Amino acid sequence: HALLALPLALKNRLWHRIKRQRPASASAAGPDSSDGGFSFDPGWLDKRSALVSRLLLRTVSRPRMGALRRRHYLYLQQALQDLPGCRPLHPSLPEGVYPWGFPLLVEAPERLFAHLKQRGVPALRFAQYLVRGVDASVCPTSAHYSQHVLLLPCHQELRQEELELVVRSVREVLAP
Repeated sequence: HALLALPLALKNRLWHRIKRQRPASASAAGPDSSDGGFSFDPGWLDKRSALVSRLLLRTVSRPRMGALRRRHYLYLQQALQDLPGCRPLHPSLPEGVYPWGFPLLVEAPERLFAHLKQRGVPALRFAQYLVRGVDASVCPTSAHYSQHVLLLPCHQELRQEELELVVRSVREVLAP
């Protein structure tokens, strides 16, 4: 963390300065998603990742990352399996799959999502923002998932106490 704090802070300052200096009529310096947006711009599909991103990817132990993500996913699956009003979106985690998050299908997600955010759990509404033109008439499953699937974190750097906070927070709302 200490090694990366300064370079990342400098990168963020530089990025904000570049964006402020660009005229409003100029083409975008990056895709909307680089600023937290949800749109997909196919014009950026063939672009290379930033040098810092490429260097970071070379230093990451992929076997370690995959094993930890799987372990965290399976921990959440086991800890939440008996709760009413929810179930894992996928009943099992196939070998060789390294999950980005733990998708939990929840019957009434609004109260749980608000509670998770209040407790500081970085949960996401899976596909909360659908691609323009995709609605229940085009794909009822996508529309349903966008409203009822919460994506819980299973990042490889989560500590046990953070995983326990996730489980405790979900149980506080859904446990009988």
